[in-house]
Amino acid sequence: MLLSRPVSAEPASERATPLPDDTVMRSLSRLGPAVCLAAIVALFVAQATSYWAYVNDDAFITFRYSAQLVRGNGPYYNPGEHVEGYTNLLSMLIAATAMAFGGAEAGPWVAKALGVVAGALCVVLAFLLAQRVWPRGRSQGRPVAGLLAAGLVAVSPGFALNSTSGLETTLYAACLTGGVLLALRDRGTRAGEPRSSWRRFGGWLPVSGIVCALAGLARPEGFILFATLWTARAAVLLGSGWRTFWHQARAAGLIADMLVVVLVFAAQIAFRYFAYDGELLPNTFYAKIGGFGGVDAWTYVRRGALGPVLGLAGLALGLAGLALGRARWTVAVPLLVVSLCGAGEPLWAATDWMLGWRLTAPYLPLLAPWVAVGWGLLASAPRPLARLGALLALAMLPLLWVASDDERQTLQESTMVRNLGYLTGHRALGRWLQATAQPGETVALMDIGIVGFTAIDQRILDLTGLTDRHIAKSPGGFLNKTYDPMYVLGQKPRYIVAVLSAPGRSYEKPAPGVAFHAWTAIEARILTHPEFERWYSRRRAPEPDADWPQDHAAAIGAERVFEHAHPGVHYLLAVFRRNERTTVDD
Repeated sequence: MLLSRPVSAEPASERATPLPDDTVMRSLSRLGPAVCLAAIVALFVAQATSYWAYVNDDAFITFRYSAQLVRGNGPYYNPGEHVEGYTNLLSMLIAATAMAFGGAEAGPWVAKALGVVAGALCVVLAFLLAQRVWPRGRSQGRPVAGLLAAGLVAVSPGFALNSTSGLETTLYAACLTGGVLLALRDRGTRAGEPRSSWRRFGGWLPVSGIVCALAGLARPEGFILFATLWTARAAVLLGSGWRTFWHQARAAGLIADMLVVVLVFAAQIAFRYFAYDGELLPNTFYAKIGGFGGVDAWTYVRRGALGPVLGLAGLALGLAGLALGRARWTVAVPLLVVSLCGAGEPLWAATDWMLGWRLTAPYLPLLAPWVAVGWGLLASAPRPLARLGALLALAMLPLLWVASDDERQTLQESTMVRNLGYLTGHRALGRWLQATAQPGETVALMDIGIVGFTAIDQRILDLTGLTDRHIAKSPGGFLNKTYDPMYVLGQKPRYIVAVLSAPGRSYEKPAPGVAFHAWTAIEARILTHPEFERWYSRRRAPEPDADWPQDHAAAIGAERVFEHAHPGVHYLLAVFRRNERTTVDD
């Protein structure tokens, strides 16, 4: 029988050996994307370090919990007061470990460094996720889509800022993104499919569940996002039919992942309820319920989540590209669901006041991959122009950098001003209290982060309720709780610190007649209460040669005034000391 094609006379071993030129070209084809990805990571690190001096005041709330744990007082803000005023258990434990070995100041430094490392990891994970969403059997344009996804994360000013804030934002983002990537890896779940090298190496270990559980310990929302991811993955598997669902669910690790996360979630809830503070939810849930009234939820989502991917138009183009380009929907659907659910968190949870859109920043590494893949597929749809289209898609990165330059400049200016303000205001106040107040004396104030961490020996009464259960569960939204001022005044705090503000430029004497007002309604009710006037107001003549803040302190009856720089306003920390002249009447 004649053969349909001639057989080569060369030995099989020689035919299988690639030519040296082919080997070099393949190496170069792999090296190019790796070099570009390294450059994008370097760009992210450079942008993040430009914000290095900035630390969010709320991060120091967690650091105080860590410091108290290291001191042997347990993970409590005030010794003996069992209230969970943080929502980042993983970060708190990491900071405590750093403090145990390097002292109290090591905690903030390690938290910031870890944030930058986690942010850089998110850039790489976004690249890998885009590779996974890209259609099978279509190599052209795939590396470019991954680089575009990584670049979308790297050029975002808000994401870079949040990596150095000292909060858990990028640590949570890295855990969640890594968990999603591991959950969507190719495990060869269909009949006849070969197992991937990862499946052979560690398929028995529910690594996705473990990493997603870490995300839940970093932020409580992590458990909600895992449930969303798990449901979407299950729905995709159900599309193949009920008969094969159980087999595919086990092969895909769906059951094992769920058991791990549920076990960690249940253990944390049980610990909190039975051994920590007797509550099912952290105290911050009640303190922040209703969100921050300064910005509405849709504006927060539009600017924080959609802005880095060109808004609703960018999302629509991404979806169109996925549909027309036949992306891997078994991977894309769960990624779409979990990223949109996370990015919409302010719509179903709450907003906040922090710079850089902290609540939506963790989900950019999940949004960017499928958006970038969609853009890349649209750009490379005409085959003759595929390479040109891919390059045009990648050329969007410098355009996006330029487009976000105004936001970058605003954030840099704002952080520089606030960094100086924290030094002259909150840290100076904390040091003064630590040196002046007796250990254990109560200080009531709103900004409890840096002040509480610096004045570690004083009991801090949080006027906003983050670390106080009674205030947290009072009616009203964050910074607008409605409760009887006597709850604070009745505890007879040695010092009450009120934030007073007025239009003007920081560190310049206000114009004559400028009126200062309490920053929040909570403080206004306390300052106007008769008991406050009786016990805390000590108006007096100004001292000779005193600067204007201390002149103002004398005029309003405060002990001292510390100025915190804030864009566009005077922001004063007015310290009122409880008088001793009427102690007999008390």
